[in-house]
Amino acid sequence: MGSKHHDIYLIKNKKDFENSWRKVKNPILQEYIENKDNEEYTVGVFLNENSEALGAISMLRQLRFGLTFHAIVDDFPDITDVAIRAAESVGAIGPCNVQLRRNNKNDPCVIEINARISSTTAFRAHFGFNETQACIDYFLNNKKPNLSYKKGVAMKTWNEIYTSVSNYKNLKEKGFLSFEK
Repeated sequence: MGSKHHDIYLIKNKKDFENSWRKVKNPILQEYIENKDNEEYTVGVFLNENSEALGAISMLRQLRFGLTFHAIVDDFPDITDVAIRAAESVGAIGPCNVQLRRNNKNDPCVIEINARISSTTAFRAHFGFNETQACIDYFLNNKKPNLSYKKGVAMKTWNEIYTSVSNYKNLKEKGFLSFEK
């Protein structure tokens, strides 16, 4: 959903503020964290029933259409530390996704916390940090989850499928495509 909602405004000056303030019934103000490279991080944190982090994985990401399409899994110690503190401080349990940006002083700033499995879960699992398996191991089987990971780069691709109208109608009717001649 993000900032595409109709009641979210980027305020750049006093006039913007005055115009937007009148439009929103119960406004909440948040500083817009901007940096020269427009960098954003997403951190998966897995927490026990006492909201203590058992592991974390950080990615420097690029967004398209509100989703991570490119991510570098690496060690970003200051980013990871802030994300862990944020997830623990809100009392999250299990998988938690923390999104951060660096401000113009290069300090990590939390911009969003999602106490849930996120769209980068598949990326994380590929690199060894499998939050879904961790939930099963920890919460159902009382077993310490494996939350290690390896470094790497993930890239989401878009693909197309082309077919005839008759094949498409067949797909809608039968639920599958047959490429027999």
